[in-house]
Formats: sequence, C-alpha cells, structure tokens
Amino acid sequence: MTQTAPLSPQQLARDIQQLEKRLHQIDPTEQPAQYRSLYCTISLRQMQLLAQNSQRVDSGHSLASGINR
Repeated sequence: MTQTAPLSPQQLARDIQQLEKRLHQIDPTEQPAQYRSLYCTISLRQMQLLAQNSQRVDSGHSLASGINR
C-alpha cells in the first residue's frame, strides 16, 4: 500500500461533490457493487474532512489555551 499526501479540505469537498454526482447516476439495483463502492468512498472522504477540521479546531483551542495561561 502506498501513502499519498493528504488532500486539502477543498480537494476533499470537491472530491465528495464529484463522487455524489456519480452516485446519483448509478442505479443501485443494476450496479450494486459500484454503488456500494462509491457510497463507501464518499463516507471515507467525509470522515477525512471531519478529521482534518477537528484537528484544526483542537490545535486552535490548544494554542488559545496556551496563550491564556
């Protein structure tokens, strides 16, 4: 497995939008495997975006709390 550089929040958001467009074009009864795969990929990207945003908030609070001490 190769590692790639993490995507920026903007890249993740664009990726999610593109994947959702593709998801809506697929009939889950005709292509269940592809539908499931796209759905899982969207969920993964959403979790990555949430994790990045959470890290930013946490680091911001850590910095702010350090200054106030």
